[in-house]
This record gives sequence, structure tokens and C-alpha cells, in this order.
Amino acid sequence: MPGSPAPPTGLRAGPISGAPEKSAGSTLDPGSGRDPVEDWRVIKGELAAYSSQLAGRPQIVAGSKAELPGTESRRRALEAFCEAEGLSFHAISSVTGLGLPGLLRDIAGILASHIWAPAAG
Repeated sequence: MPGSPAPPTGLRAGPISGAPEKSAGSTLDPGSGRDPVEDWRVIKGELAAYSSQLAGRPQIVAGSKAELPGTESRRRALEAFCEAEGLSFHAISSVTGLGLPGLLRDIAGILASHIWAPAAG
């Protein structure tokens, strides 16, 4: 639609399936060799460009592939960054299930503790 902001385009950022007006999700992959802190900054910028309201909503950061060897230093850097920024962080693994129960509890807690209105573009 002309005049509508473009959706986020990079790094797996965007509306969570089934709840596009309520939340934004992103996955950061410390196992990719990329800088996950810089990736978070890119995602945050894309969200802000798309919708300042959406970018201002509570955020949870999930660092994926936590089961892989050699990812510890990037995961620790991302975890320290999130702590300094006041962001909730979860190291997760889709393969082993590591961290998924805590991530789901955190998501449920945020969803239950806020009144949600549709985000305007």
C-alpha cells in the first residue's frame, strides 16, 4: 500500500505469527559468527523505522543455538549487553529445549501484565 511503512527486512525480525499488532519478535544467533549486539541494534532500528510504538513495547531477547560449542563468548557479550540495557535475555536451543520453558514464562508474564492496543504504523 503506498505510503505505508515497509516491514522490517533483516535478521529475522518482524511480527510474531498470529499477533502482528501486539508484539515483535527477533532471534539472535550467537552461532552465526556475526556480532549479536550489532544485530540487535539493526533489528531495533528496523522496528523503530517501521513503528515507533512497536519498537517501544517490551522486548525479550533470545540467543539461539546455545547448544553449539564455540558460541559462549558471543552469548556472554549479548547477555551482558541485555543486562546493561534492562532487556530480558534467554539463551535457547531448539534442538535440546534449553531455555525454552523460561522464555515462554517470560513471554506469558509480559503478555499478561500489559494492556495491548494495535500498533499504528
